[in-house]
Amino acid sequence: MKRLLLVFAVAALLGGCSHAKDTSTGTGAGDAQSGTFSAIDIPVYPGSTVEPDKSVSMDQGGNKAKIDYYLTKDDAPTVIAWYKAQLPSNWTNADPSDTTSAAFASPGDAGNQQGVVITGGGPDGTEIQLATKTSSGVGR
Repeated sequence: MKRLLLVFAVAALLGGCSHAKDTSTGTGAGDAQSGTFSAIDIPVYPGSTVEPDKSVSMDQGGNKAKIDYYLTKDDAPTVIAWYKAQLPSNWTNADPSDTTSAAFASPGDAGNQQGVVITGGGPDGTEIQLATKTSSGVGR
């Protein structure tokens, strides 16, 4: 149930995505510590494997969204601790008491956001989704 809720959280963050075969790791650059939205290169967990068939992206009317999907054999608490140490301190975790899943989100407005969703306990290992949504303001 919790995994389903995290998937819906990513879907709500990005909205209207389409499947894309060509993906890369992270997006943008800037100072995410400043309190205003500035896309960063979201770090990829060491030893994780990209799953390009599960990654999605869209670019429509100045709105861009991307989710890169990764798997690792490491357990969820290890992955969560690593991301907590790597992400800027102003990113929040939706439920810091949960040790099997996490949803980290950057500060930002409805048009510009980034997130990392981690879910453990799956048959293939721990799932990691790196999400970025940006808007040029067109169509908003």
